[in-house]
Amino acid sequence: MLTLESKFADYLKLIMGIACEDATKPQSELLAKNPDLTIGDVFSGYRDDPEFDEGWGAWCLEVMGKELGSDIRLMIINKMKDPMKCLKLSLKCPFLTDDESTLLKAKYEGQGEDIAKAVICLDAIQKSREFNLVRVEAVTTCKSVTEAKSLIESKTDIVATISADRAVKSADEIRKILETERTKVTLATNEVMRSQGFVNADGVGSVAIFESWFEVA
Repeated sequence: MLTLESKFADYLKLIMGIACEDATKPQSELLAKNPDLTIGDVFSGYRDDPEFDEGWGAWCLEVMGKELGSDIRLMIINKMKDPMKCLKLSLKCPFLTDDESTLLKAKYEGQGEDIAKAVICLDAIQKSREFNLVRVEAVTTCKSVTEAKSLIESKTDIVATISADRAVKSADEIRKILETERTKVTLATNEVMRSQGFVNADGVGSVAIFESWFEVA
């Protein structure tokens, strides 16, 4: 794992083939002049320049964050200012430590209407995805509706409305029974999208429309 004390040459090896030539060429030239440079020597320019584009830090954390030590990751996070970039990084970088995640969260939490509605929609989408993963697990592993209901409620915060039934059923029967729950979760998710203003031409809340907005937000 690379730290601020690591050789800059090791960092350059890591980004070769990932970063564009416009980025790697001047860094290669810099290293050629001083082979003993550390990552900290070079990254100090990013750390100390208030005008340095934070997009570089976001790219670095997203693309190679797993290979970077916490000292580098914290330096990058400390420089981040754009709340939406910070929110997106929190989703794209699940490898962050608790301290790193907390610092990143503090930079977007409560920072405007767009962040608030994005967080609400993302939470609803995540819950829907969690339900669908557990639903698939229930179909393949559970032998009764009671087992499926218990599994769903133990792994999600959804209270399943299906009636308990201990009778042994086939996977196909359980799949059909759980389809009602899937529909309810989908409709609830779409309602969250609608409440936040992400609707299709028919006025129905749409995850796809939210995701298109979030991609460029």
